[in-house]
Formats: sequence, structure tokens, C-alpha cells
Amino acid sequence: MALTSPSDESDDAETLARIKLTNNLGQMVKLFLPGNHPYPFIWTNARFSLTAHLGMTDREKDFESARSLGEAGKVDEALEKLSKYTSDPEIQYSVSEMETINTIITEKLTSCSFEEKKEACNVCITLLEGIKLVKDGEWLSLYSESVYEAFSRMSICARDEERQETWNRLKELFYEITLAAKKAWKDKNYPDRLAIYVSYAKLCKSYLDVADEESFKMCETMAKEAKFLGKGTLDDDQWKESNRSIDQIKKLIADALHERELMDDSE
Repeated sequence: MALTSPSDESDDAETLARIKLTNNLGQMVKLFLPGNHPYPFIWTNARFSLTAHLGMTDREKDFESARSLGEAGKVDEALEKLSKYTSDPEIQYSVSEMETINTIITEKLTSCSFEEKKEACNVCITLLEGIKLVKDGEWLSLYSESVYEAFSRMSICARDEERQETWNRLKELFYEITLAAKKAWKDKNYPDRLAIYVSYAKLCKSYLDVADEESFKMCETMAKEAKFLGKGTLDDDQWKESNRSIDQIKKLIADALHERELMDDSE
């Protein structure tokens, strides 16, 4: 006979309680379905959903609730729901949690009026600055997408005297992103890694008046090194995507530098 500890017994009791609650809730759902219902999967899905929810941690429930609030347009409520996590710089987010944050940020930036845009951008940028980066490809793609969206919109509403400080914040974040990208994608020609430099090159152009030469050079060098590597281990579709990104980076930087020359000549 197997020995059980007090913790085992309490775990068993908790499991039985959950099963009982699930069954009771399930019976309630079945009361609303007619006998021999032509769509039995409704009952199956309802019971599965109830069971899954009961097995969720408080943190998972908070993020699920925040995502629902964000998708419903209740962005400030969603941010408040996550504030106990986003206020802690040591918390590390999973891919699904970063996806939720990405959804909320996108909704925050796109649902506000022009008058509210600057404040919305500041809220999102501050939130993003407090997030601990994860060296995972999918996670980094979501994070860099949010960073791009926040700063690209801020470039439209930031006053002249604010643009240098905004650029400095942007540059610091992208520096951290590029360091993490080296760990997430070893090859410089990988499409998702190049996509980060496409975003950075676009922002260099948006902040042309305050962007530094080092940032232009970094994007340009990345494109050249990726092109030099060639196809490598990429498949045909990946290599086509990488080539598009390489060409896009080169054009963005060339156009930005040309515009800067024109600006200098006009002064």
C-alpha cells in the first residue's frame, strides 16, 4: 500500500472538490439543453471550458480577464488588472502573456483620440520599459512589435523639445532587443531577426531629426552581413522574406540619409 503525506491527502481533497464542482456546474449547463440535443459538442465544450478554468492559476485568470477586457475596448480596466504584474520589473512574461500585453497596447494606441494619443503612447512606452526581455523568438517579435507601434505613433505627437529624449528611450530599448535577438536567432539572415532591424530602420526615418549615425550604421551593417551570409540553412520562402527585409532596410536608410542631407543644406 502506497504511503501518502498530509499534503497528498489535501491535494486529493482539492482534486475531488474540483471534480464535484465541475460536475455540479456541468449539470447546470445541461439543464439549459433539451434532451437528445442535436449538438452534443456544446455540452462537451462547456464542460471542458469549466474544467480548464478551474485548473488555472490566479495569474492565468488575471491575464485571461485582461485580454477579454482589452478586446472589449476596456483598455484602462485591462491595464489596471495587470498592474500588480507590470509594476514589478523582475516578473518574466510567457509568450501568451506577452501576446495579451501586445493586444492591450495595440487597442490602447488605436482606440484613443488624437488629443489622447500622446498620453497613451507614454503609458505604453513606460509599460514596455519595465518589461524584462526574454530570449525567445516569438516573444521578442511580439515585444518589438509593441515597441515599434508605441514609438512610431509618438513620433507624430512629440514636441520638438521632447523628440531627443524620446529617441534616447527608443534607442535604449532597441539596443536591448538586438542583444536578445542574437540569442534567439543565431543566424543574421533569419527573417524574424531582420524584421527587428526593419522596424528600427523605419523609426530612424521617423525620428530623422534626432536619430544618431550609429543607429543608421547598425541597421545598414546588419543588412550587409545578412546578404553576405546568403541563403545558408534557410528554405526558399525564408530566403525570399529575408531578401525583402534586406532590401527594405537598405532603402529606408538610404532615403533617410538623403533626406538628412537635404535638411542640412536647407539650414
